[in-house]
Amino acid sequence: MPFPPSVANERPAPSPGALPRGQHALPPEEVAAEHRQRLLAAAVQLAAEQGCRSLTVADVTRRARVSRGAFYAVFPNLFACLETAFREEAQRLAAVARDAWSAARSDRLTAMIGAGLQAIDDDPAAARFVFVEFPTMGVEAAEARARLLPGLAAQWSEATARARVDLRLLAVLGAVQKIVAARLRLPEPPPMVELADDLRTWVRTYLVSSPARVRTRGRARSSYHAVTAPATRPPLRPLPPGPRARESPAVAEDQRERILIAMADAIAEHGYARTSIREIVGRARVSRQTFYAHFTDKHACFRAAFRLGTQRTIGASWAGYSSAPEGAWAEGVLAGLHAYLVYLGRESGFARLGFVEAIAAGHDTAIAFDQGVDAFAMFLAPSYELDPRTATLPRLCSEAIAGAICELAVQRVLAGRAHELPSLLPEVAHLALTPFLGATPTHRAITAWMRTPPATATPAPPAAPAP
Repeated sequence: MPFPPSVANERPAPSPGALPRGQHALPPEEVAAEHRQRLLAAAVQLAAEQGCRSLTVADVTRRARVSRGAFYAVFPNLFACLETAFREEAQRLAAVARDAWSAARSDRLTAMIGAGLQAIDDDPAAARFVFVEFPTMGVEAAEARARLLPGLAAQWSEATARARVDLRLLAVLGAVQKIVAARLRLPEPPPMVELADDLRTWVRTYLVSSPARVRTRGRARSSYHAVTAPATRPPLRPLPPGPRARESPAVAEDQRERILIAMADAIAEHGYARTSIREIVGRARVSRQTFYAHFTDKHACFRAAFRLGTQRTIGASWAGYSSAPEGAWAEGVLAGLHAYLVYLGRESGFARLGFVEAIAAGHDTAIAFDQGVDAFAMFLAPSYELDPRTATLPRLCSEAIAGAICELAVQRVLAGRAHELPSLLPEVAHLALTPFLGATPTHRAITAWMRTPPATATPAPPAAPAP
C-alpha cells in the first residue's frame, strides 16, 4: 500500500546565510533559537555522513555557520547537542505516526505504521542518525534512549487505548527500532515502507482481549522462583604450576576463556570505553603478554567475548528448547526462554556486553548483534507449520518477536537489574507465543508450564569457541 510523503511535524528549517546585525538585529531569544536549530540540523547531517564518534564541536559549528561561543551558550557539550537532536527527531517521527492514527477514519493501525515508516524514508539522514549513529555513543546514548522510549510508549498507549493491545508498546517500539536499524546498516538499505504490511500483520496478532495475568500462588510460585534464582558462577580454577603445564593447549584455552569472562565483567562495571587492558588482565589473573598472545587489541577481545556470550546464550536456550517432548513446541519455547533469561540473569557481564555495549563498540559488532538477535528466531521456525493460519504469517514475525524480547531485557540490564531477567518469563512468553497460538491458549500454556518448571535453572553452556 503506498503512503504519501509525511508532511506533519516537519523539522523547522534554519535560515540560510548569516543573521542580520546592527541596530535592527533580531531579538536575542530569536537569535538563540535560530542558532539552536542550525546546530541541531548540522549535528544530524554530519552524524549521518561521518558518524557520531568522530564528530567534534568545530565540525558542527562550521557546518551550522555558528561560533563556538554561540554553541556553548546553547549546549554544555557535544553529547548534549546530539542527545537533544536524537530526542527531538525521535519525537517527531513518533508524532507523525500518532497523527496518522488520529486522522485515519478506518484501519488506523495500517495508517500509523505506514506513516511512521514513510517518515523514516522521507528523511534518510535523520533516520540514520536516530537508528544507527546515535546509539554508537555508548552507555550514555543507551540510557538516553531508555529514558525516551517509555515516554513514547505511554503517548502511543494513550492514542491507541481503544485497540487494547495485548503487548507492552515499549516492546513494539523496541522491535521496530531494531528491525529498522538492522536494515539501515546494510550497504543499500531497502525502503522501510515495504515493511508496513508485515509489521501490521504482526502487531494485529496481539489486538485481542488481554489474557488474565498468570497466577503463581502457593506452591507453584515458590517452586518457580526457586528455579529462576540465578546461580553463582563457579570461581576461576587455578592454573597448573610449571612452564610446561602452562604451554599446554588446555591451559591456553583456559587463559583465553578467563580473559573473555574478565572482559565481560569489566565492561559490566565500567563500560567498554573505560575498560582497560590492565583491568582485564588483572581480573583474569594473566599477564599482558598472555593477553596479546590471544588478541591483537581490546576490540578484538571484545568481539571474541561477544561471540562467546552469544554462543553460550544460544547454547543454553537450545538445551532448554530441545528438552521438551517431541511435538511440544510451545513447551520447548517456554523452556528455551527460561534458560535464556536465567543464563543472562546469572551472567550479567555478558548481558550488558551483548545488549548495551555491542552497539557502541563499532558497526562490526552492531551487525553481529543483529545476527545474534536473528539467531533466536530459529526457535520460532516450526511455529509457521502449526496450522494453515500460522503458515500465512510473514517471517518478519520471528525477527519482530526477538527484537521485542530484546527490548524488555535491555531495559532491565540498563537499570542494573539483570538479575531480575528471569521474572520477565511470562511477559516474553506472551510475546513469543501469542502470534502463533492466540492469547487464551498462550495463557494456558504459560500457566501450565510455570506450575511444573524444569529441574535445573540453566543447562550447561557449550565450550568457548576457538580463536
